[in-house]
Amino acid sequence: MKITLLPMLLAAGLTGCAATPSYESSLAASLEHGVLVVTTDAAAGDFSKALAALDDLQGRLASEQASGRIPSERSARISASIERVRGDLNSAIAAARQTTLDEKLTALNQQQQQLTEAQQQLAQQLQREKNAANDTHDDTKADAPGKPGGNNGTPPGQNSGHGKGKPGDH
Repeated sequence: MKITLLPMLLAAGLTGCAATPSYESSLAASLEHGVLVVTTDAAAGDFSKALAALDDLQGRLASEQASGRIPSERSARISASIERVRGDLNSAIAAARQTTLDEKLTALNQQQQQLTEAQQQLAQQLQREKNAANDTHDDTKADAPGKPGGNNGTPPGQNSGHGKGKPGDH
């Protein structure tokens, strides 16, 4: 049920509060005012306030019925309407909560996707940095003394004294 239809259903459900020859018009007006409060609160989306107003309306009805101002049969019909309206309000509350939960879940899923993408980007960046560090390390090893491909620590242009030639010929 759409929440925008709820106020009309509430008013229709509580029409039993209208005056009849079986009870006073001032009492009917008081109960109808209670219906208006419930309807207004529900239309504003303030369901907890609407339920509280509905509880108040039911309490007044019980009090008036106990005092004999409203016949038992009429009170029973109004009470049944109040319970139907309570069910409608509870359904509207559950629907509103579900909508809120669905919206939060969607937002969390979006955040999770963003975090996953950021994590993948960081992993790629880390891998690039590791590769760059390994390349730099490999270049350093090639120039290190005593390593193949390096100059064995001898400054450029000088002979290490090993190999052909006489010792000491530089």
